[in-house]
Formats: sequence, C-alpha cells, structure tokens
Amino acid sequence: MTIRDKNKLELTARNYKERLEQVTISDSDIESLHNTVSTVLKIIKPLSQSGEQEDEKSIDIVLDLLNSDTLKTLQLLGYNYKKAIGEPLTQMTAEFLKAKLDTKK
Repeated sequence: MTIRDKNKLELTARNYKERLEQVTISDSDIESLHNTVSTVLKIIKPLSQSGEQEDEKSIDIVLDLLNSDTLKTLQLLGYNYKKAIGEPLTQMTAEFLKAKLDTKK
C-alpha cells in the first residue's frame, strides 16, 4: 500500500466517522426527543379525524420507537428518524396551519 493509498483510506475513514457522528443520537438527545415528540403528539392529537382509542395506540407506537435501545438499533439498520417521524409531523402541522389560516373559505 502506497502512502497515497493510505492517505486516501484515512480520509475516507475520517469522512465516514464524521457522517456517522452527524446521525448518531446520544441518550440525552433521545430522552429530549421522546419528551418533545410526546408533547407535540398531545398537542396535535385533537387535529386527528380518527377515533380516540386509535389515536392513543398510534401515539404509543411512535413513543415506543423513541426509546434509546430501539432507536439506536434501528439507526444501525439504516432507520431515518427524520424522514419517518420528522417529515410526517412537519406535513401534519403544515396542513393544519394552512387549513386554519385559509381565509378563502
């Protein structure tokens, strides 16, 4: 292995490590995420059109995904929590605000 190959390999490893650190969540981040998502889900729960019992089950499922062991394991398998949780919450909130702020009705 040449010095050039070694340097290229080290650069690749460093880049990979940096990318991994960007998506890795600490236990305290997961706890904060769990608490925040729990609060958000309770806030948007009244916006749902489905039945009360169904809402509770859905909320419980989402919150079960947000424990440290589950989330870290899913991340190792390629789980993208931003797409799976963040994007739907963003879309739901945006749709609610658009409906409430629509003055054309």
